Amino acid sequence: MNFLKKTFLALTIFVQVITFSNILAQTKVDTEQINQQIRLSKAARAQKDSAKMFETANKALNLSTKYGDNLYLAKSYFNLASCYYSKKLYLKSIKYNNFAIQYYKNEDSILSISKCYYDKAIAYYRLNNIDSSLHYHLEAYEIRKNDSNKVLLAASANAVGLNYWYLGKLKDASKYYLISLNIRREINDIKGVSMALNALGASYWGEGKFNIAHKYYLEALKIADSTNDTKRYVLVANNIGLIYQEWGEDRLALDYHLSAIRHCENIDYAYGLAYSFVNAGKCYQRLNDNKKALKNFKLALNSYIEAENTIGTAFSLNTLGDFYFSIGNYNKALDYYLQSYNKSKKIGSNHHTALALKGIAKVYFILGKYKLSEKNAKRSIELGKNYKSIIKENYFILSDISEHNKDLAKALDYYKKAYEIKDSIGNKKLRNEVLDLQEKYESEKKDSEYKLLLKEQKAKETQLKDRNIIIFIFILGFILLLALVARLAINRKKINIHKNELQISVDALKKANNYRDRIITIIGHDIKGPIATIEEMLNMIHENEIKGDNLTKFISAIHTKIKSTNTLIHDLFEWSRNQQNNIPFNPKNIDLTEHISKTIEIFKEPALKKTIKLEQKNIESILVFTDPKILDTIVRNLLANAIKFTPKNGKITVTTEKVEHLVIVSVTDTGIGIDKGNIDKILSKNEFFTTYSTEGEKGSGLGLNLCIEFIKLSKSELKIESTPGKGSSFSFTLPQKE
Repeated sequence: MNFLKKTFLALTIFVQVITFSNILAQTKVDTEQINQQIRLSKAARAQKDSAKMFETANKALNLSTKYGDNLYLAKSYFNLASCYYSKKLYLKSIKYNNFAIQYYKNEDSILSISKCYYDKAIAYYRLNNIDSSLHYHLEAYEIRKNDSNKVLLAASANAVGLNYWYLGKLKDASKYYLISLNIRREINDIKGVSMALNALGASYWGEGKFNIAHKYYLEALKIADSTNDTKRYVLVANNIGLIYQEWGEDRLALDYHLSAIRHCENIDYAYGLAYSFVNAGKCYQRLNDNKKALKNFKLALNSYIEAENTIGTAFSLNTLGDFYFSIGNYNKALDYYLQSYNKSKKIGSNHHTALALKGIAKVYFILGKYKLSEKNAKRSIELGKNYKSIIKENYFILSDISEHNKDLAKALDYYKKAYEIKDSIGNKKLRNEVLDLQEKYESEKKDSEYKLLLKEQKAKETQLKDRNIIIFIFILGFILLLALVARLAINRKKINIHKNELQISVDALKKANNYRDRIITIIGHDIKGPIATIEEMLNMIHENEIKGDNLTKFISAIHTKIKSTNTLIHDLFEWSRNQQNNIPFNPKNIDLTEHISKTIEIFKEPALKKTIKLEQKNIESILVFTDPKILDTIVRNLLANAIKFTPKNGKITVTTEKVEHLVIVSVTDTGIGIDKGNIDKILSKNEFFTTYSTEGEKGSGLGLNLCIEFIKLSKSELKIESTPGKGSSFSFTLPQKE
């Protein structure tokens, strides 16, 4: 009997062990199948295969439901939420994230809950529900504060800052952006550092602290540039351009916005392209090129719509309102402002709502609806209280309204408030700090070039200090040469005997000393004369002989002479280096149009003084393969010559034309023209042809000689076409980009 009982007990235990083992094996198989389906779903999502993505995600959920484990149910719901988010079905994404949170809470999986909160927040952001987005980002941030994963914590801090920024709470935004920046620096996340720096700059920009914003932007731009982070570069370059717009440096601002547009050409970045277009449009508008401005504004609106960016669309609509307001089409301006207001209000962006209300207030004032104008201006101030620029413009509107209502005391009060803000934003000292910082950045970026230039500059200074010694040495050499010729004349008989040999020696000697003799003449006349004049004028000022208005004229005259003398010294130095074959030729692909535009900008003032119209034709971007420094020197000298020999009310045109694989660059003027015989002298390497300008000033001839030599380095030649009394055209060719 006992034997039977023991046998039955052993069999029962054996059966239970086998059953438990089967359960464990089945569990392992089921969980592995769930994980496999989730992995397949993620892979399909990456490949944008929607059918397979949802098929595998639902299989994972069905297996998890059958299995009944909270953790795998949570994982499956979280994965399904990500699938719906990828298809832009944000409400469903939020719904399945809520299911995932419920099951994760049962498992006490805190970090996974934070991921669900983070994804929910982003979905609400896409739905333009900024308040809900901020709420869940804060939930995620509070959980992640107690975890060791610094990457997730930095991402949450940055997201919280972004939502505060859109709500106009700039100090709160800066607080969280700074937390994100410090964490990213701690974990050496270089690209993350660039993102946080840009975000901090945006907060300070909103507060009107442009010098601080510029500092952060510039640091972000350096990182984006060094890491080839093109999208970040596009955003930061635009933001720096906006600061220069605030300072009134529209040309410099436009350079940054156009640079951002060029960077967008090789990447799929609709938002960045839209942002660049709208900012470039503002610059064109301020530069009175309304045609280009409107074109860019419309391109921006289309790009924002393509990117499905509601906030950007609202901003672009507001910008179009500003444009039509500026050209006096107030009804159309009001229509765009109202569209911008409705979109901004719907998404809860105080910043963009305040911008739209400001525009509406401007239009109502012009249309004589003063009560509506006042109401909208005050509401704009209330919503945009953290944005100094918005408040300033609204105060000006309220001042105008009060003046119309004959309440001069209130009008003056609003006017003072507006100017207090304007002065704080436009502080010259801060503006100069920004420009100094920009200059420092450019210097650092070209450090090697700067060091070489510095070395050359020191050599030039040494040459100038020793000019009297150099003059003496060259004059002495010249006298000795004359003495030698005289001696040879006396011994004519001997000269006749050795005539052929001597002639060869003399020719070689003359050729070797020709350039030296020319330097003596230039230093002795073209440099010594102006320096002596400047010295005499300074003595007169020092002795108080010149006062009042005459003093201003004297200083202006001194400045002009110094500039012209400095240009001559620079040309002399470059020419001298070229004769010694010390000029490096480092060609690369560059934007020809951009370089010519910058050089033209330098000559706008001297052209204006002679009422000469200076323009650039064919301004579309053209890439060429050449040395940028060599190109700048050529164009600069050709423009300087054109201005010098073109009378008042003349015209100078710079054109660029593609011909097969080459680009023809021409500088054409309506000047005094050149005789054919003199054209041959100009093109001769062995001559320095000089003549008098329209102002009676005689040049050195170095500039054109330098152009000819530098154009030869570019495998081209200078061509001159001229008609005396009608004008001249100087042209050369450059190869298109490699």
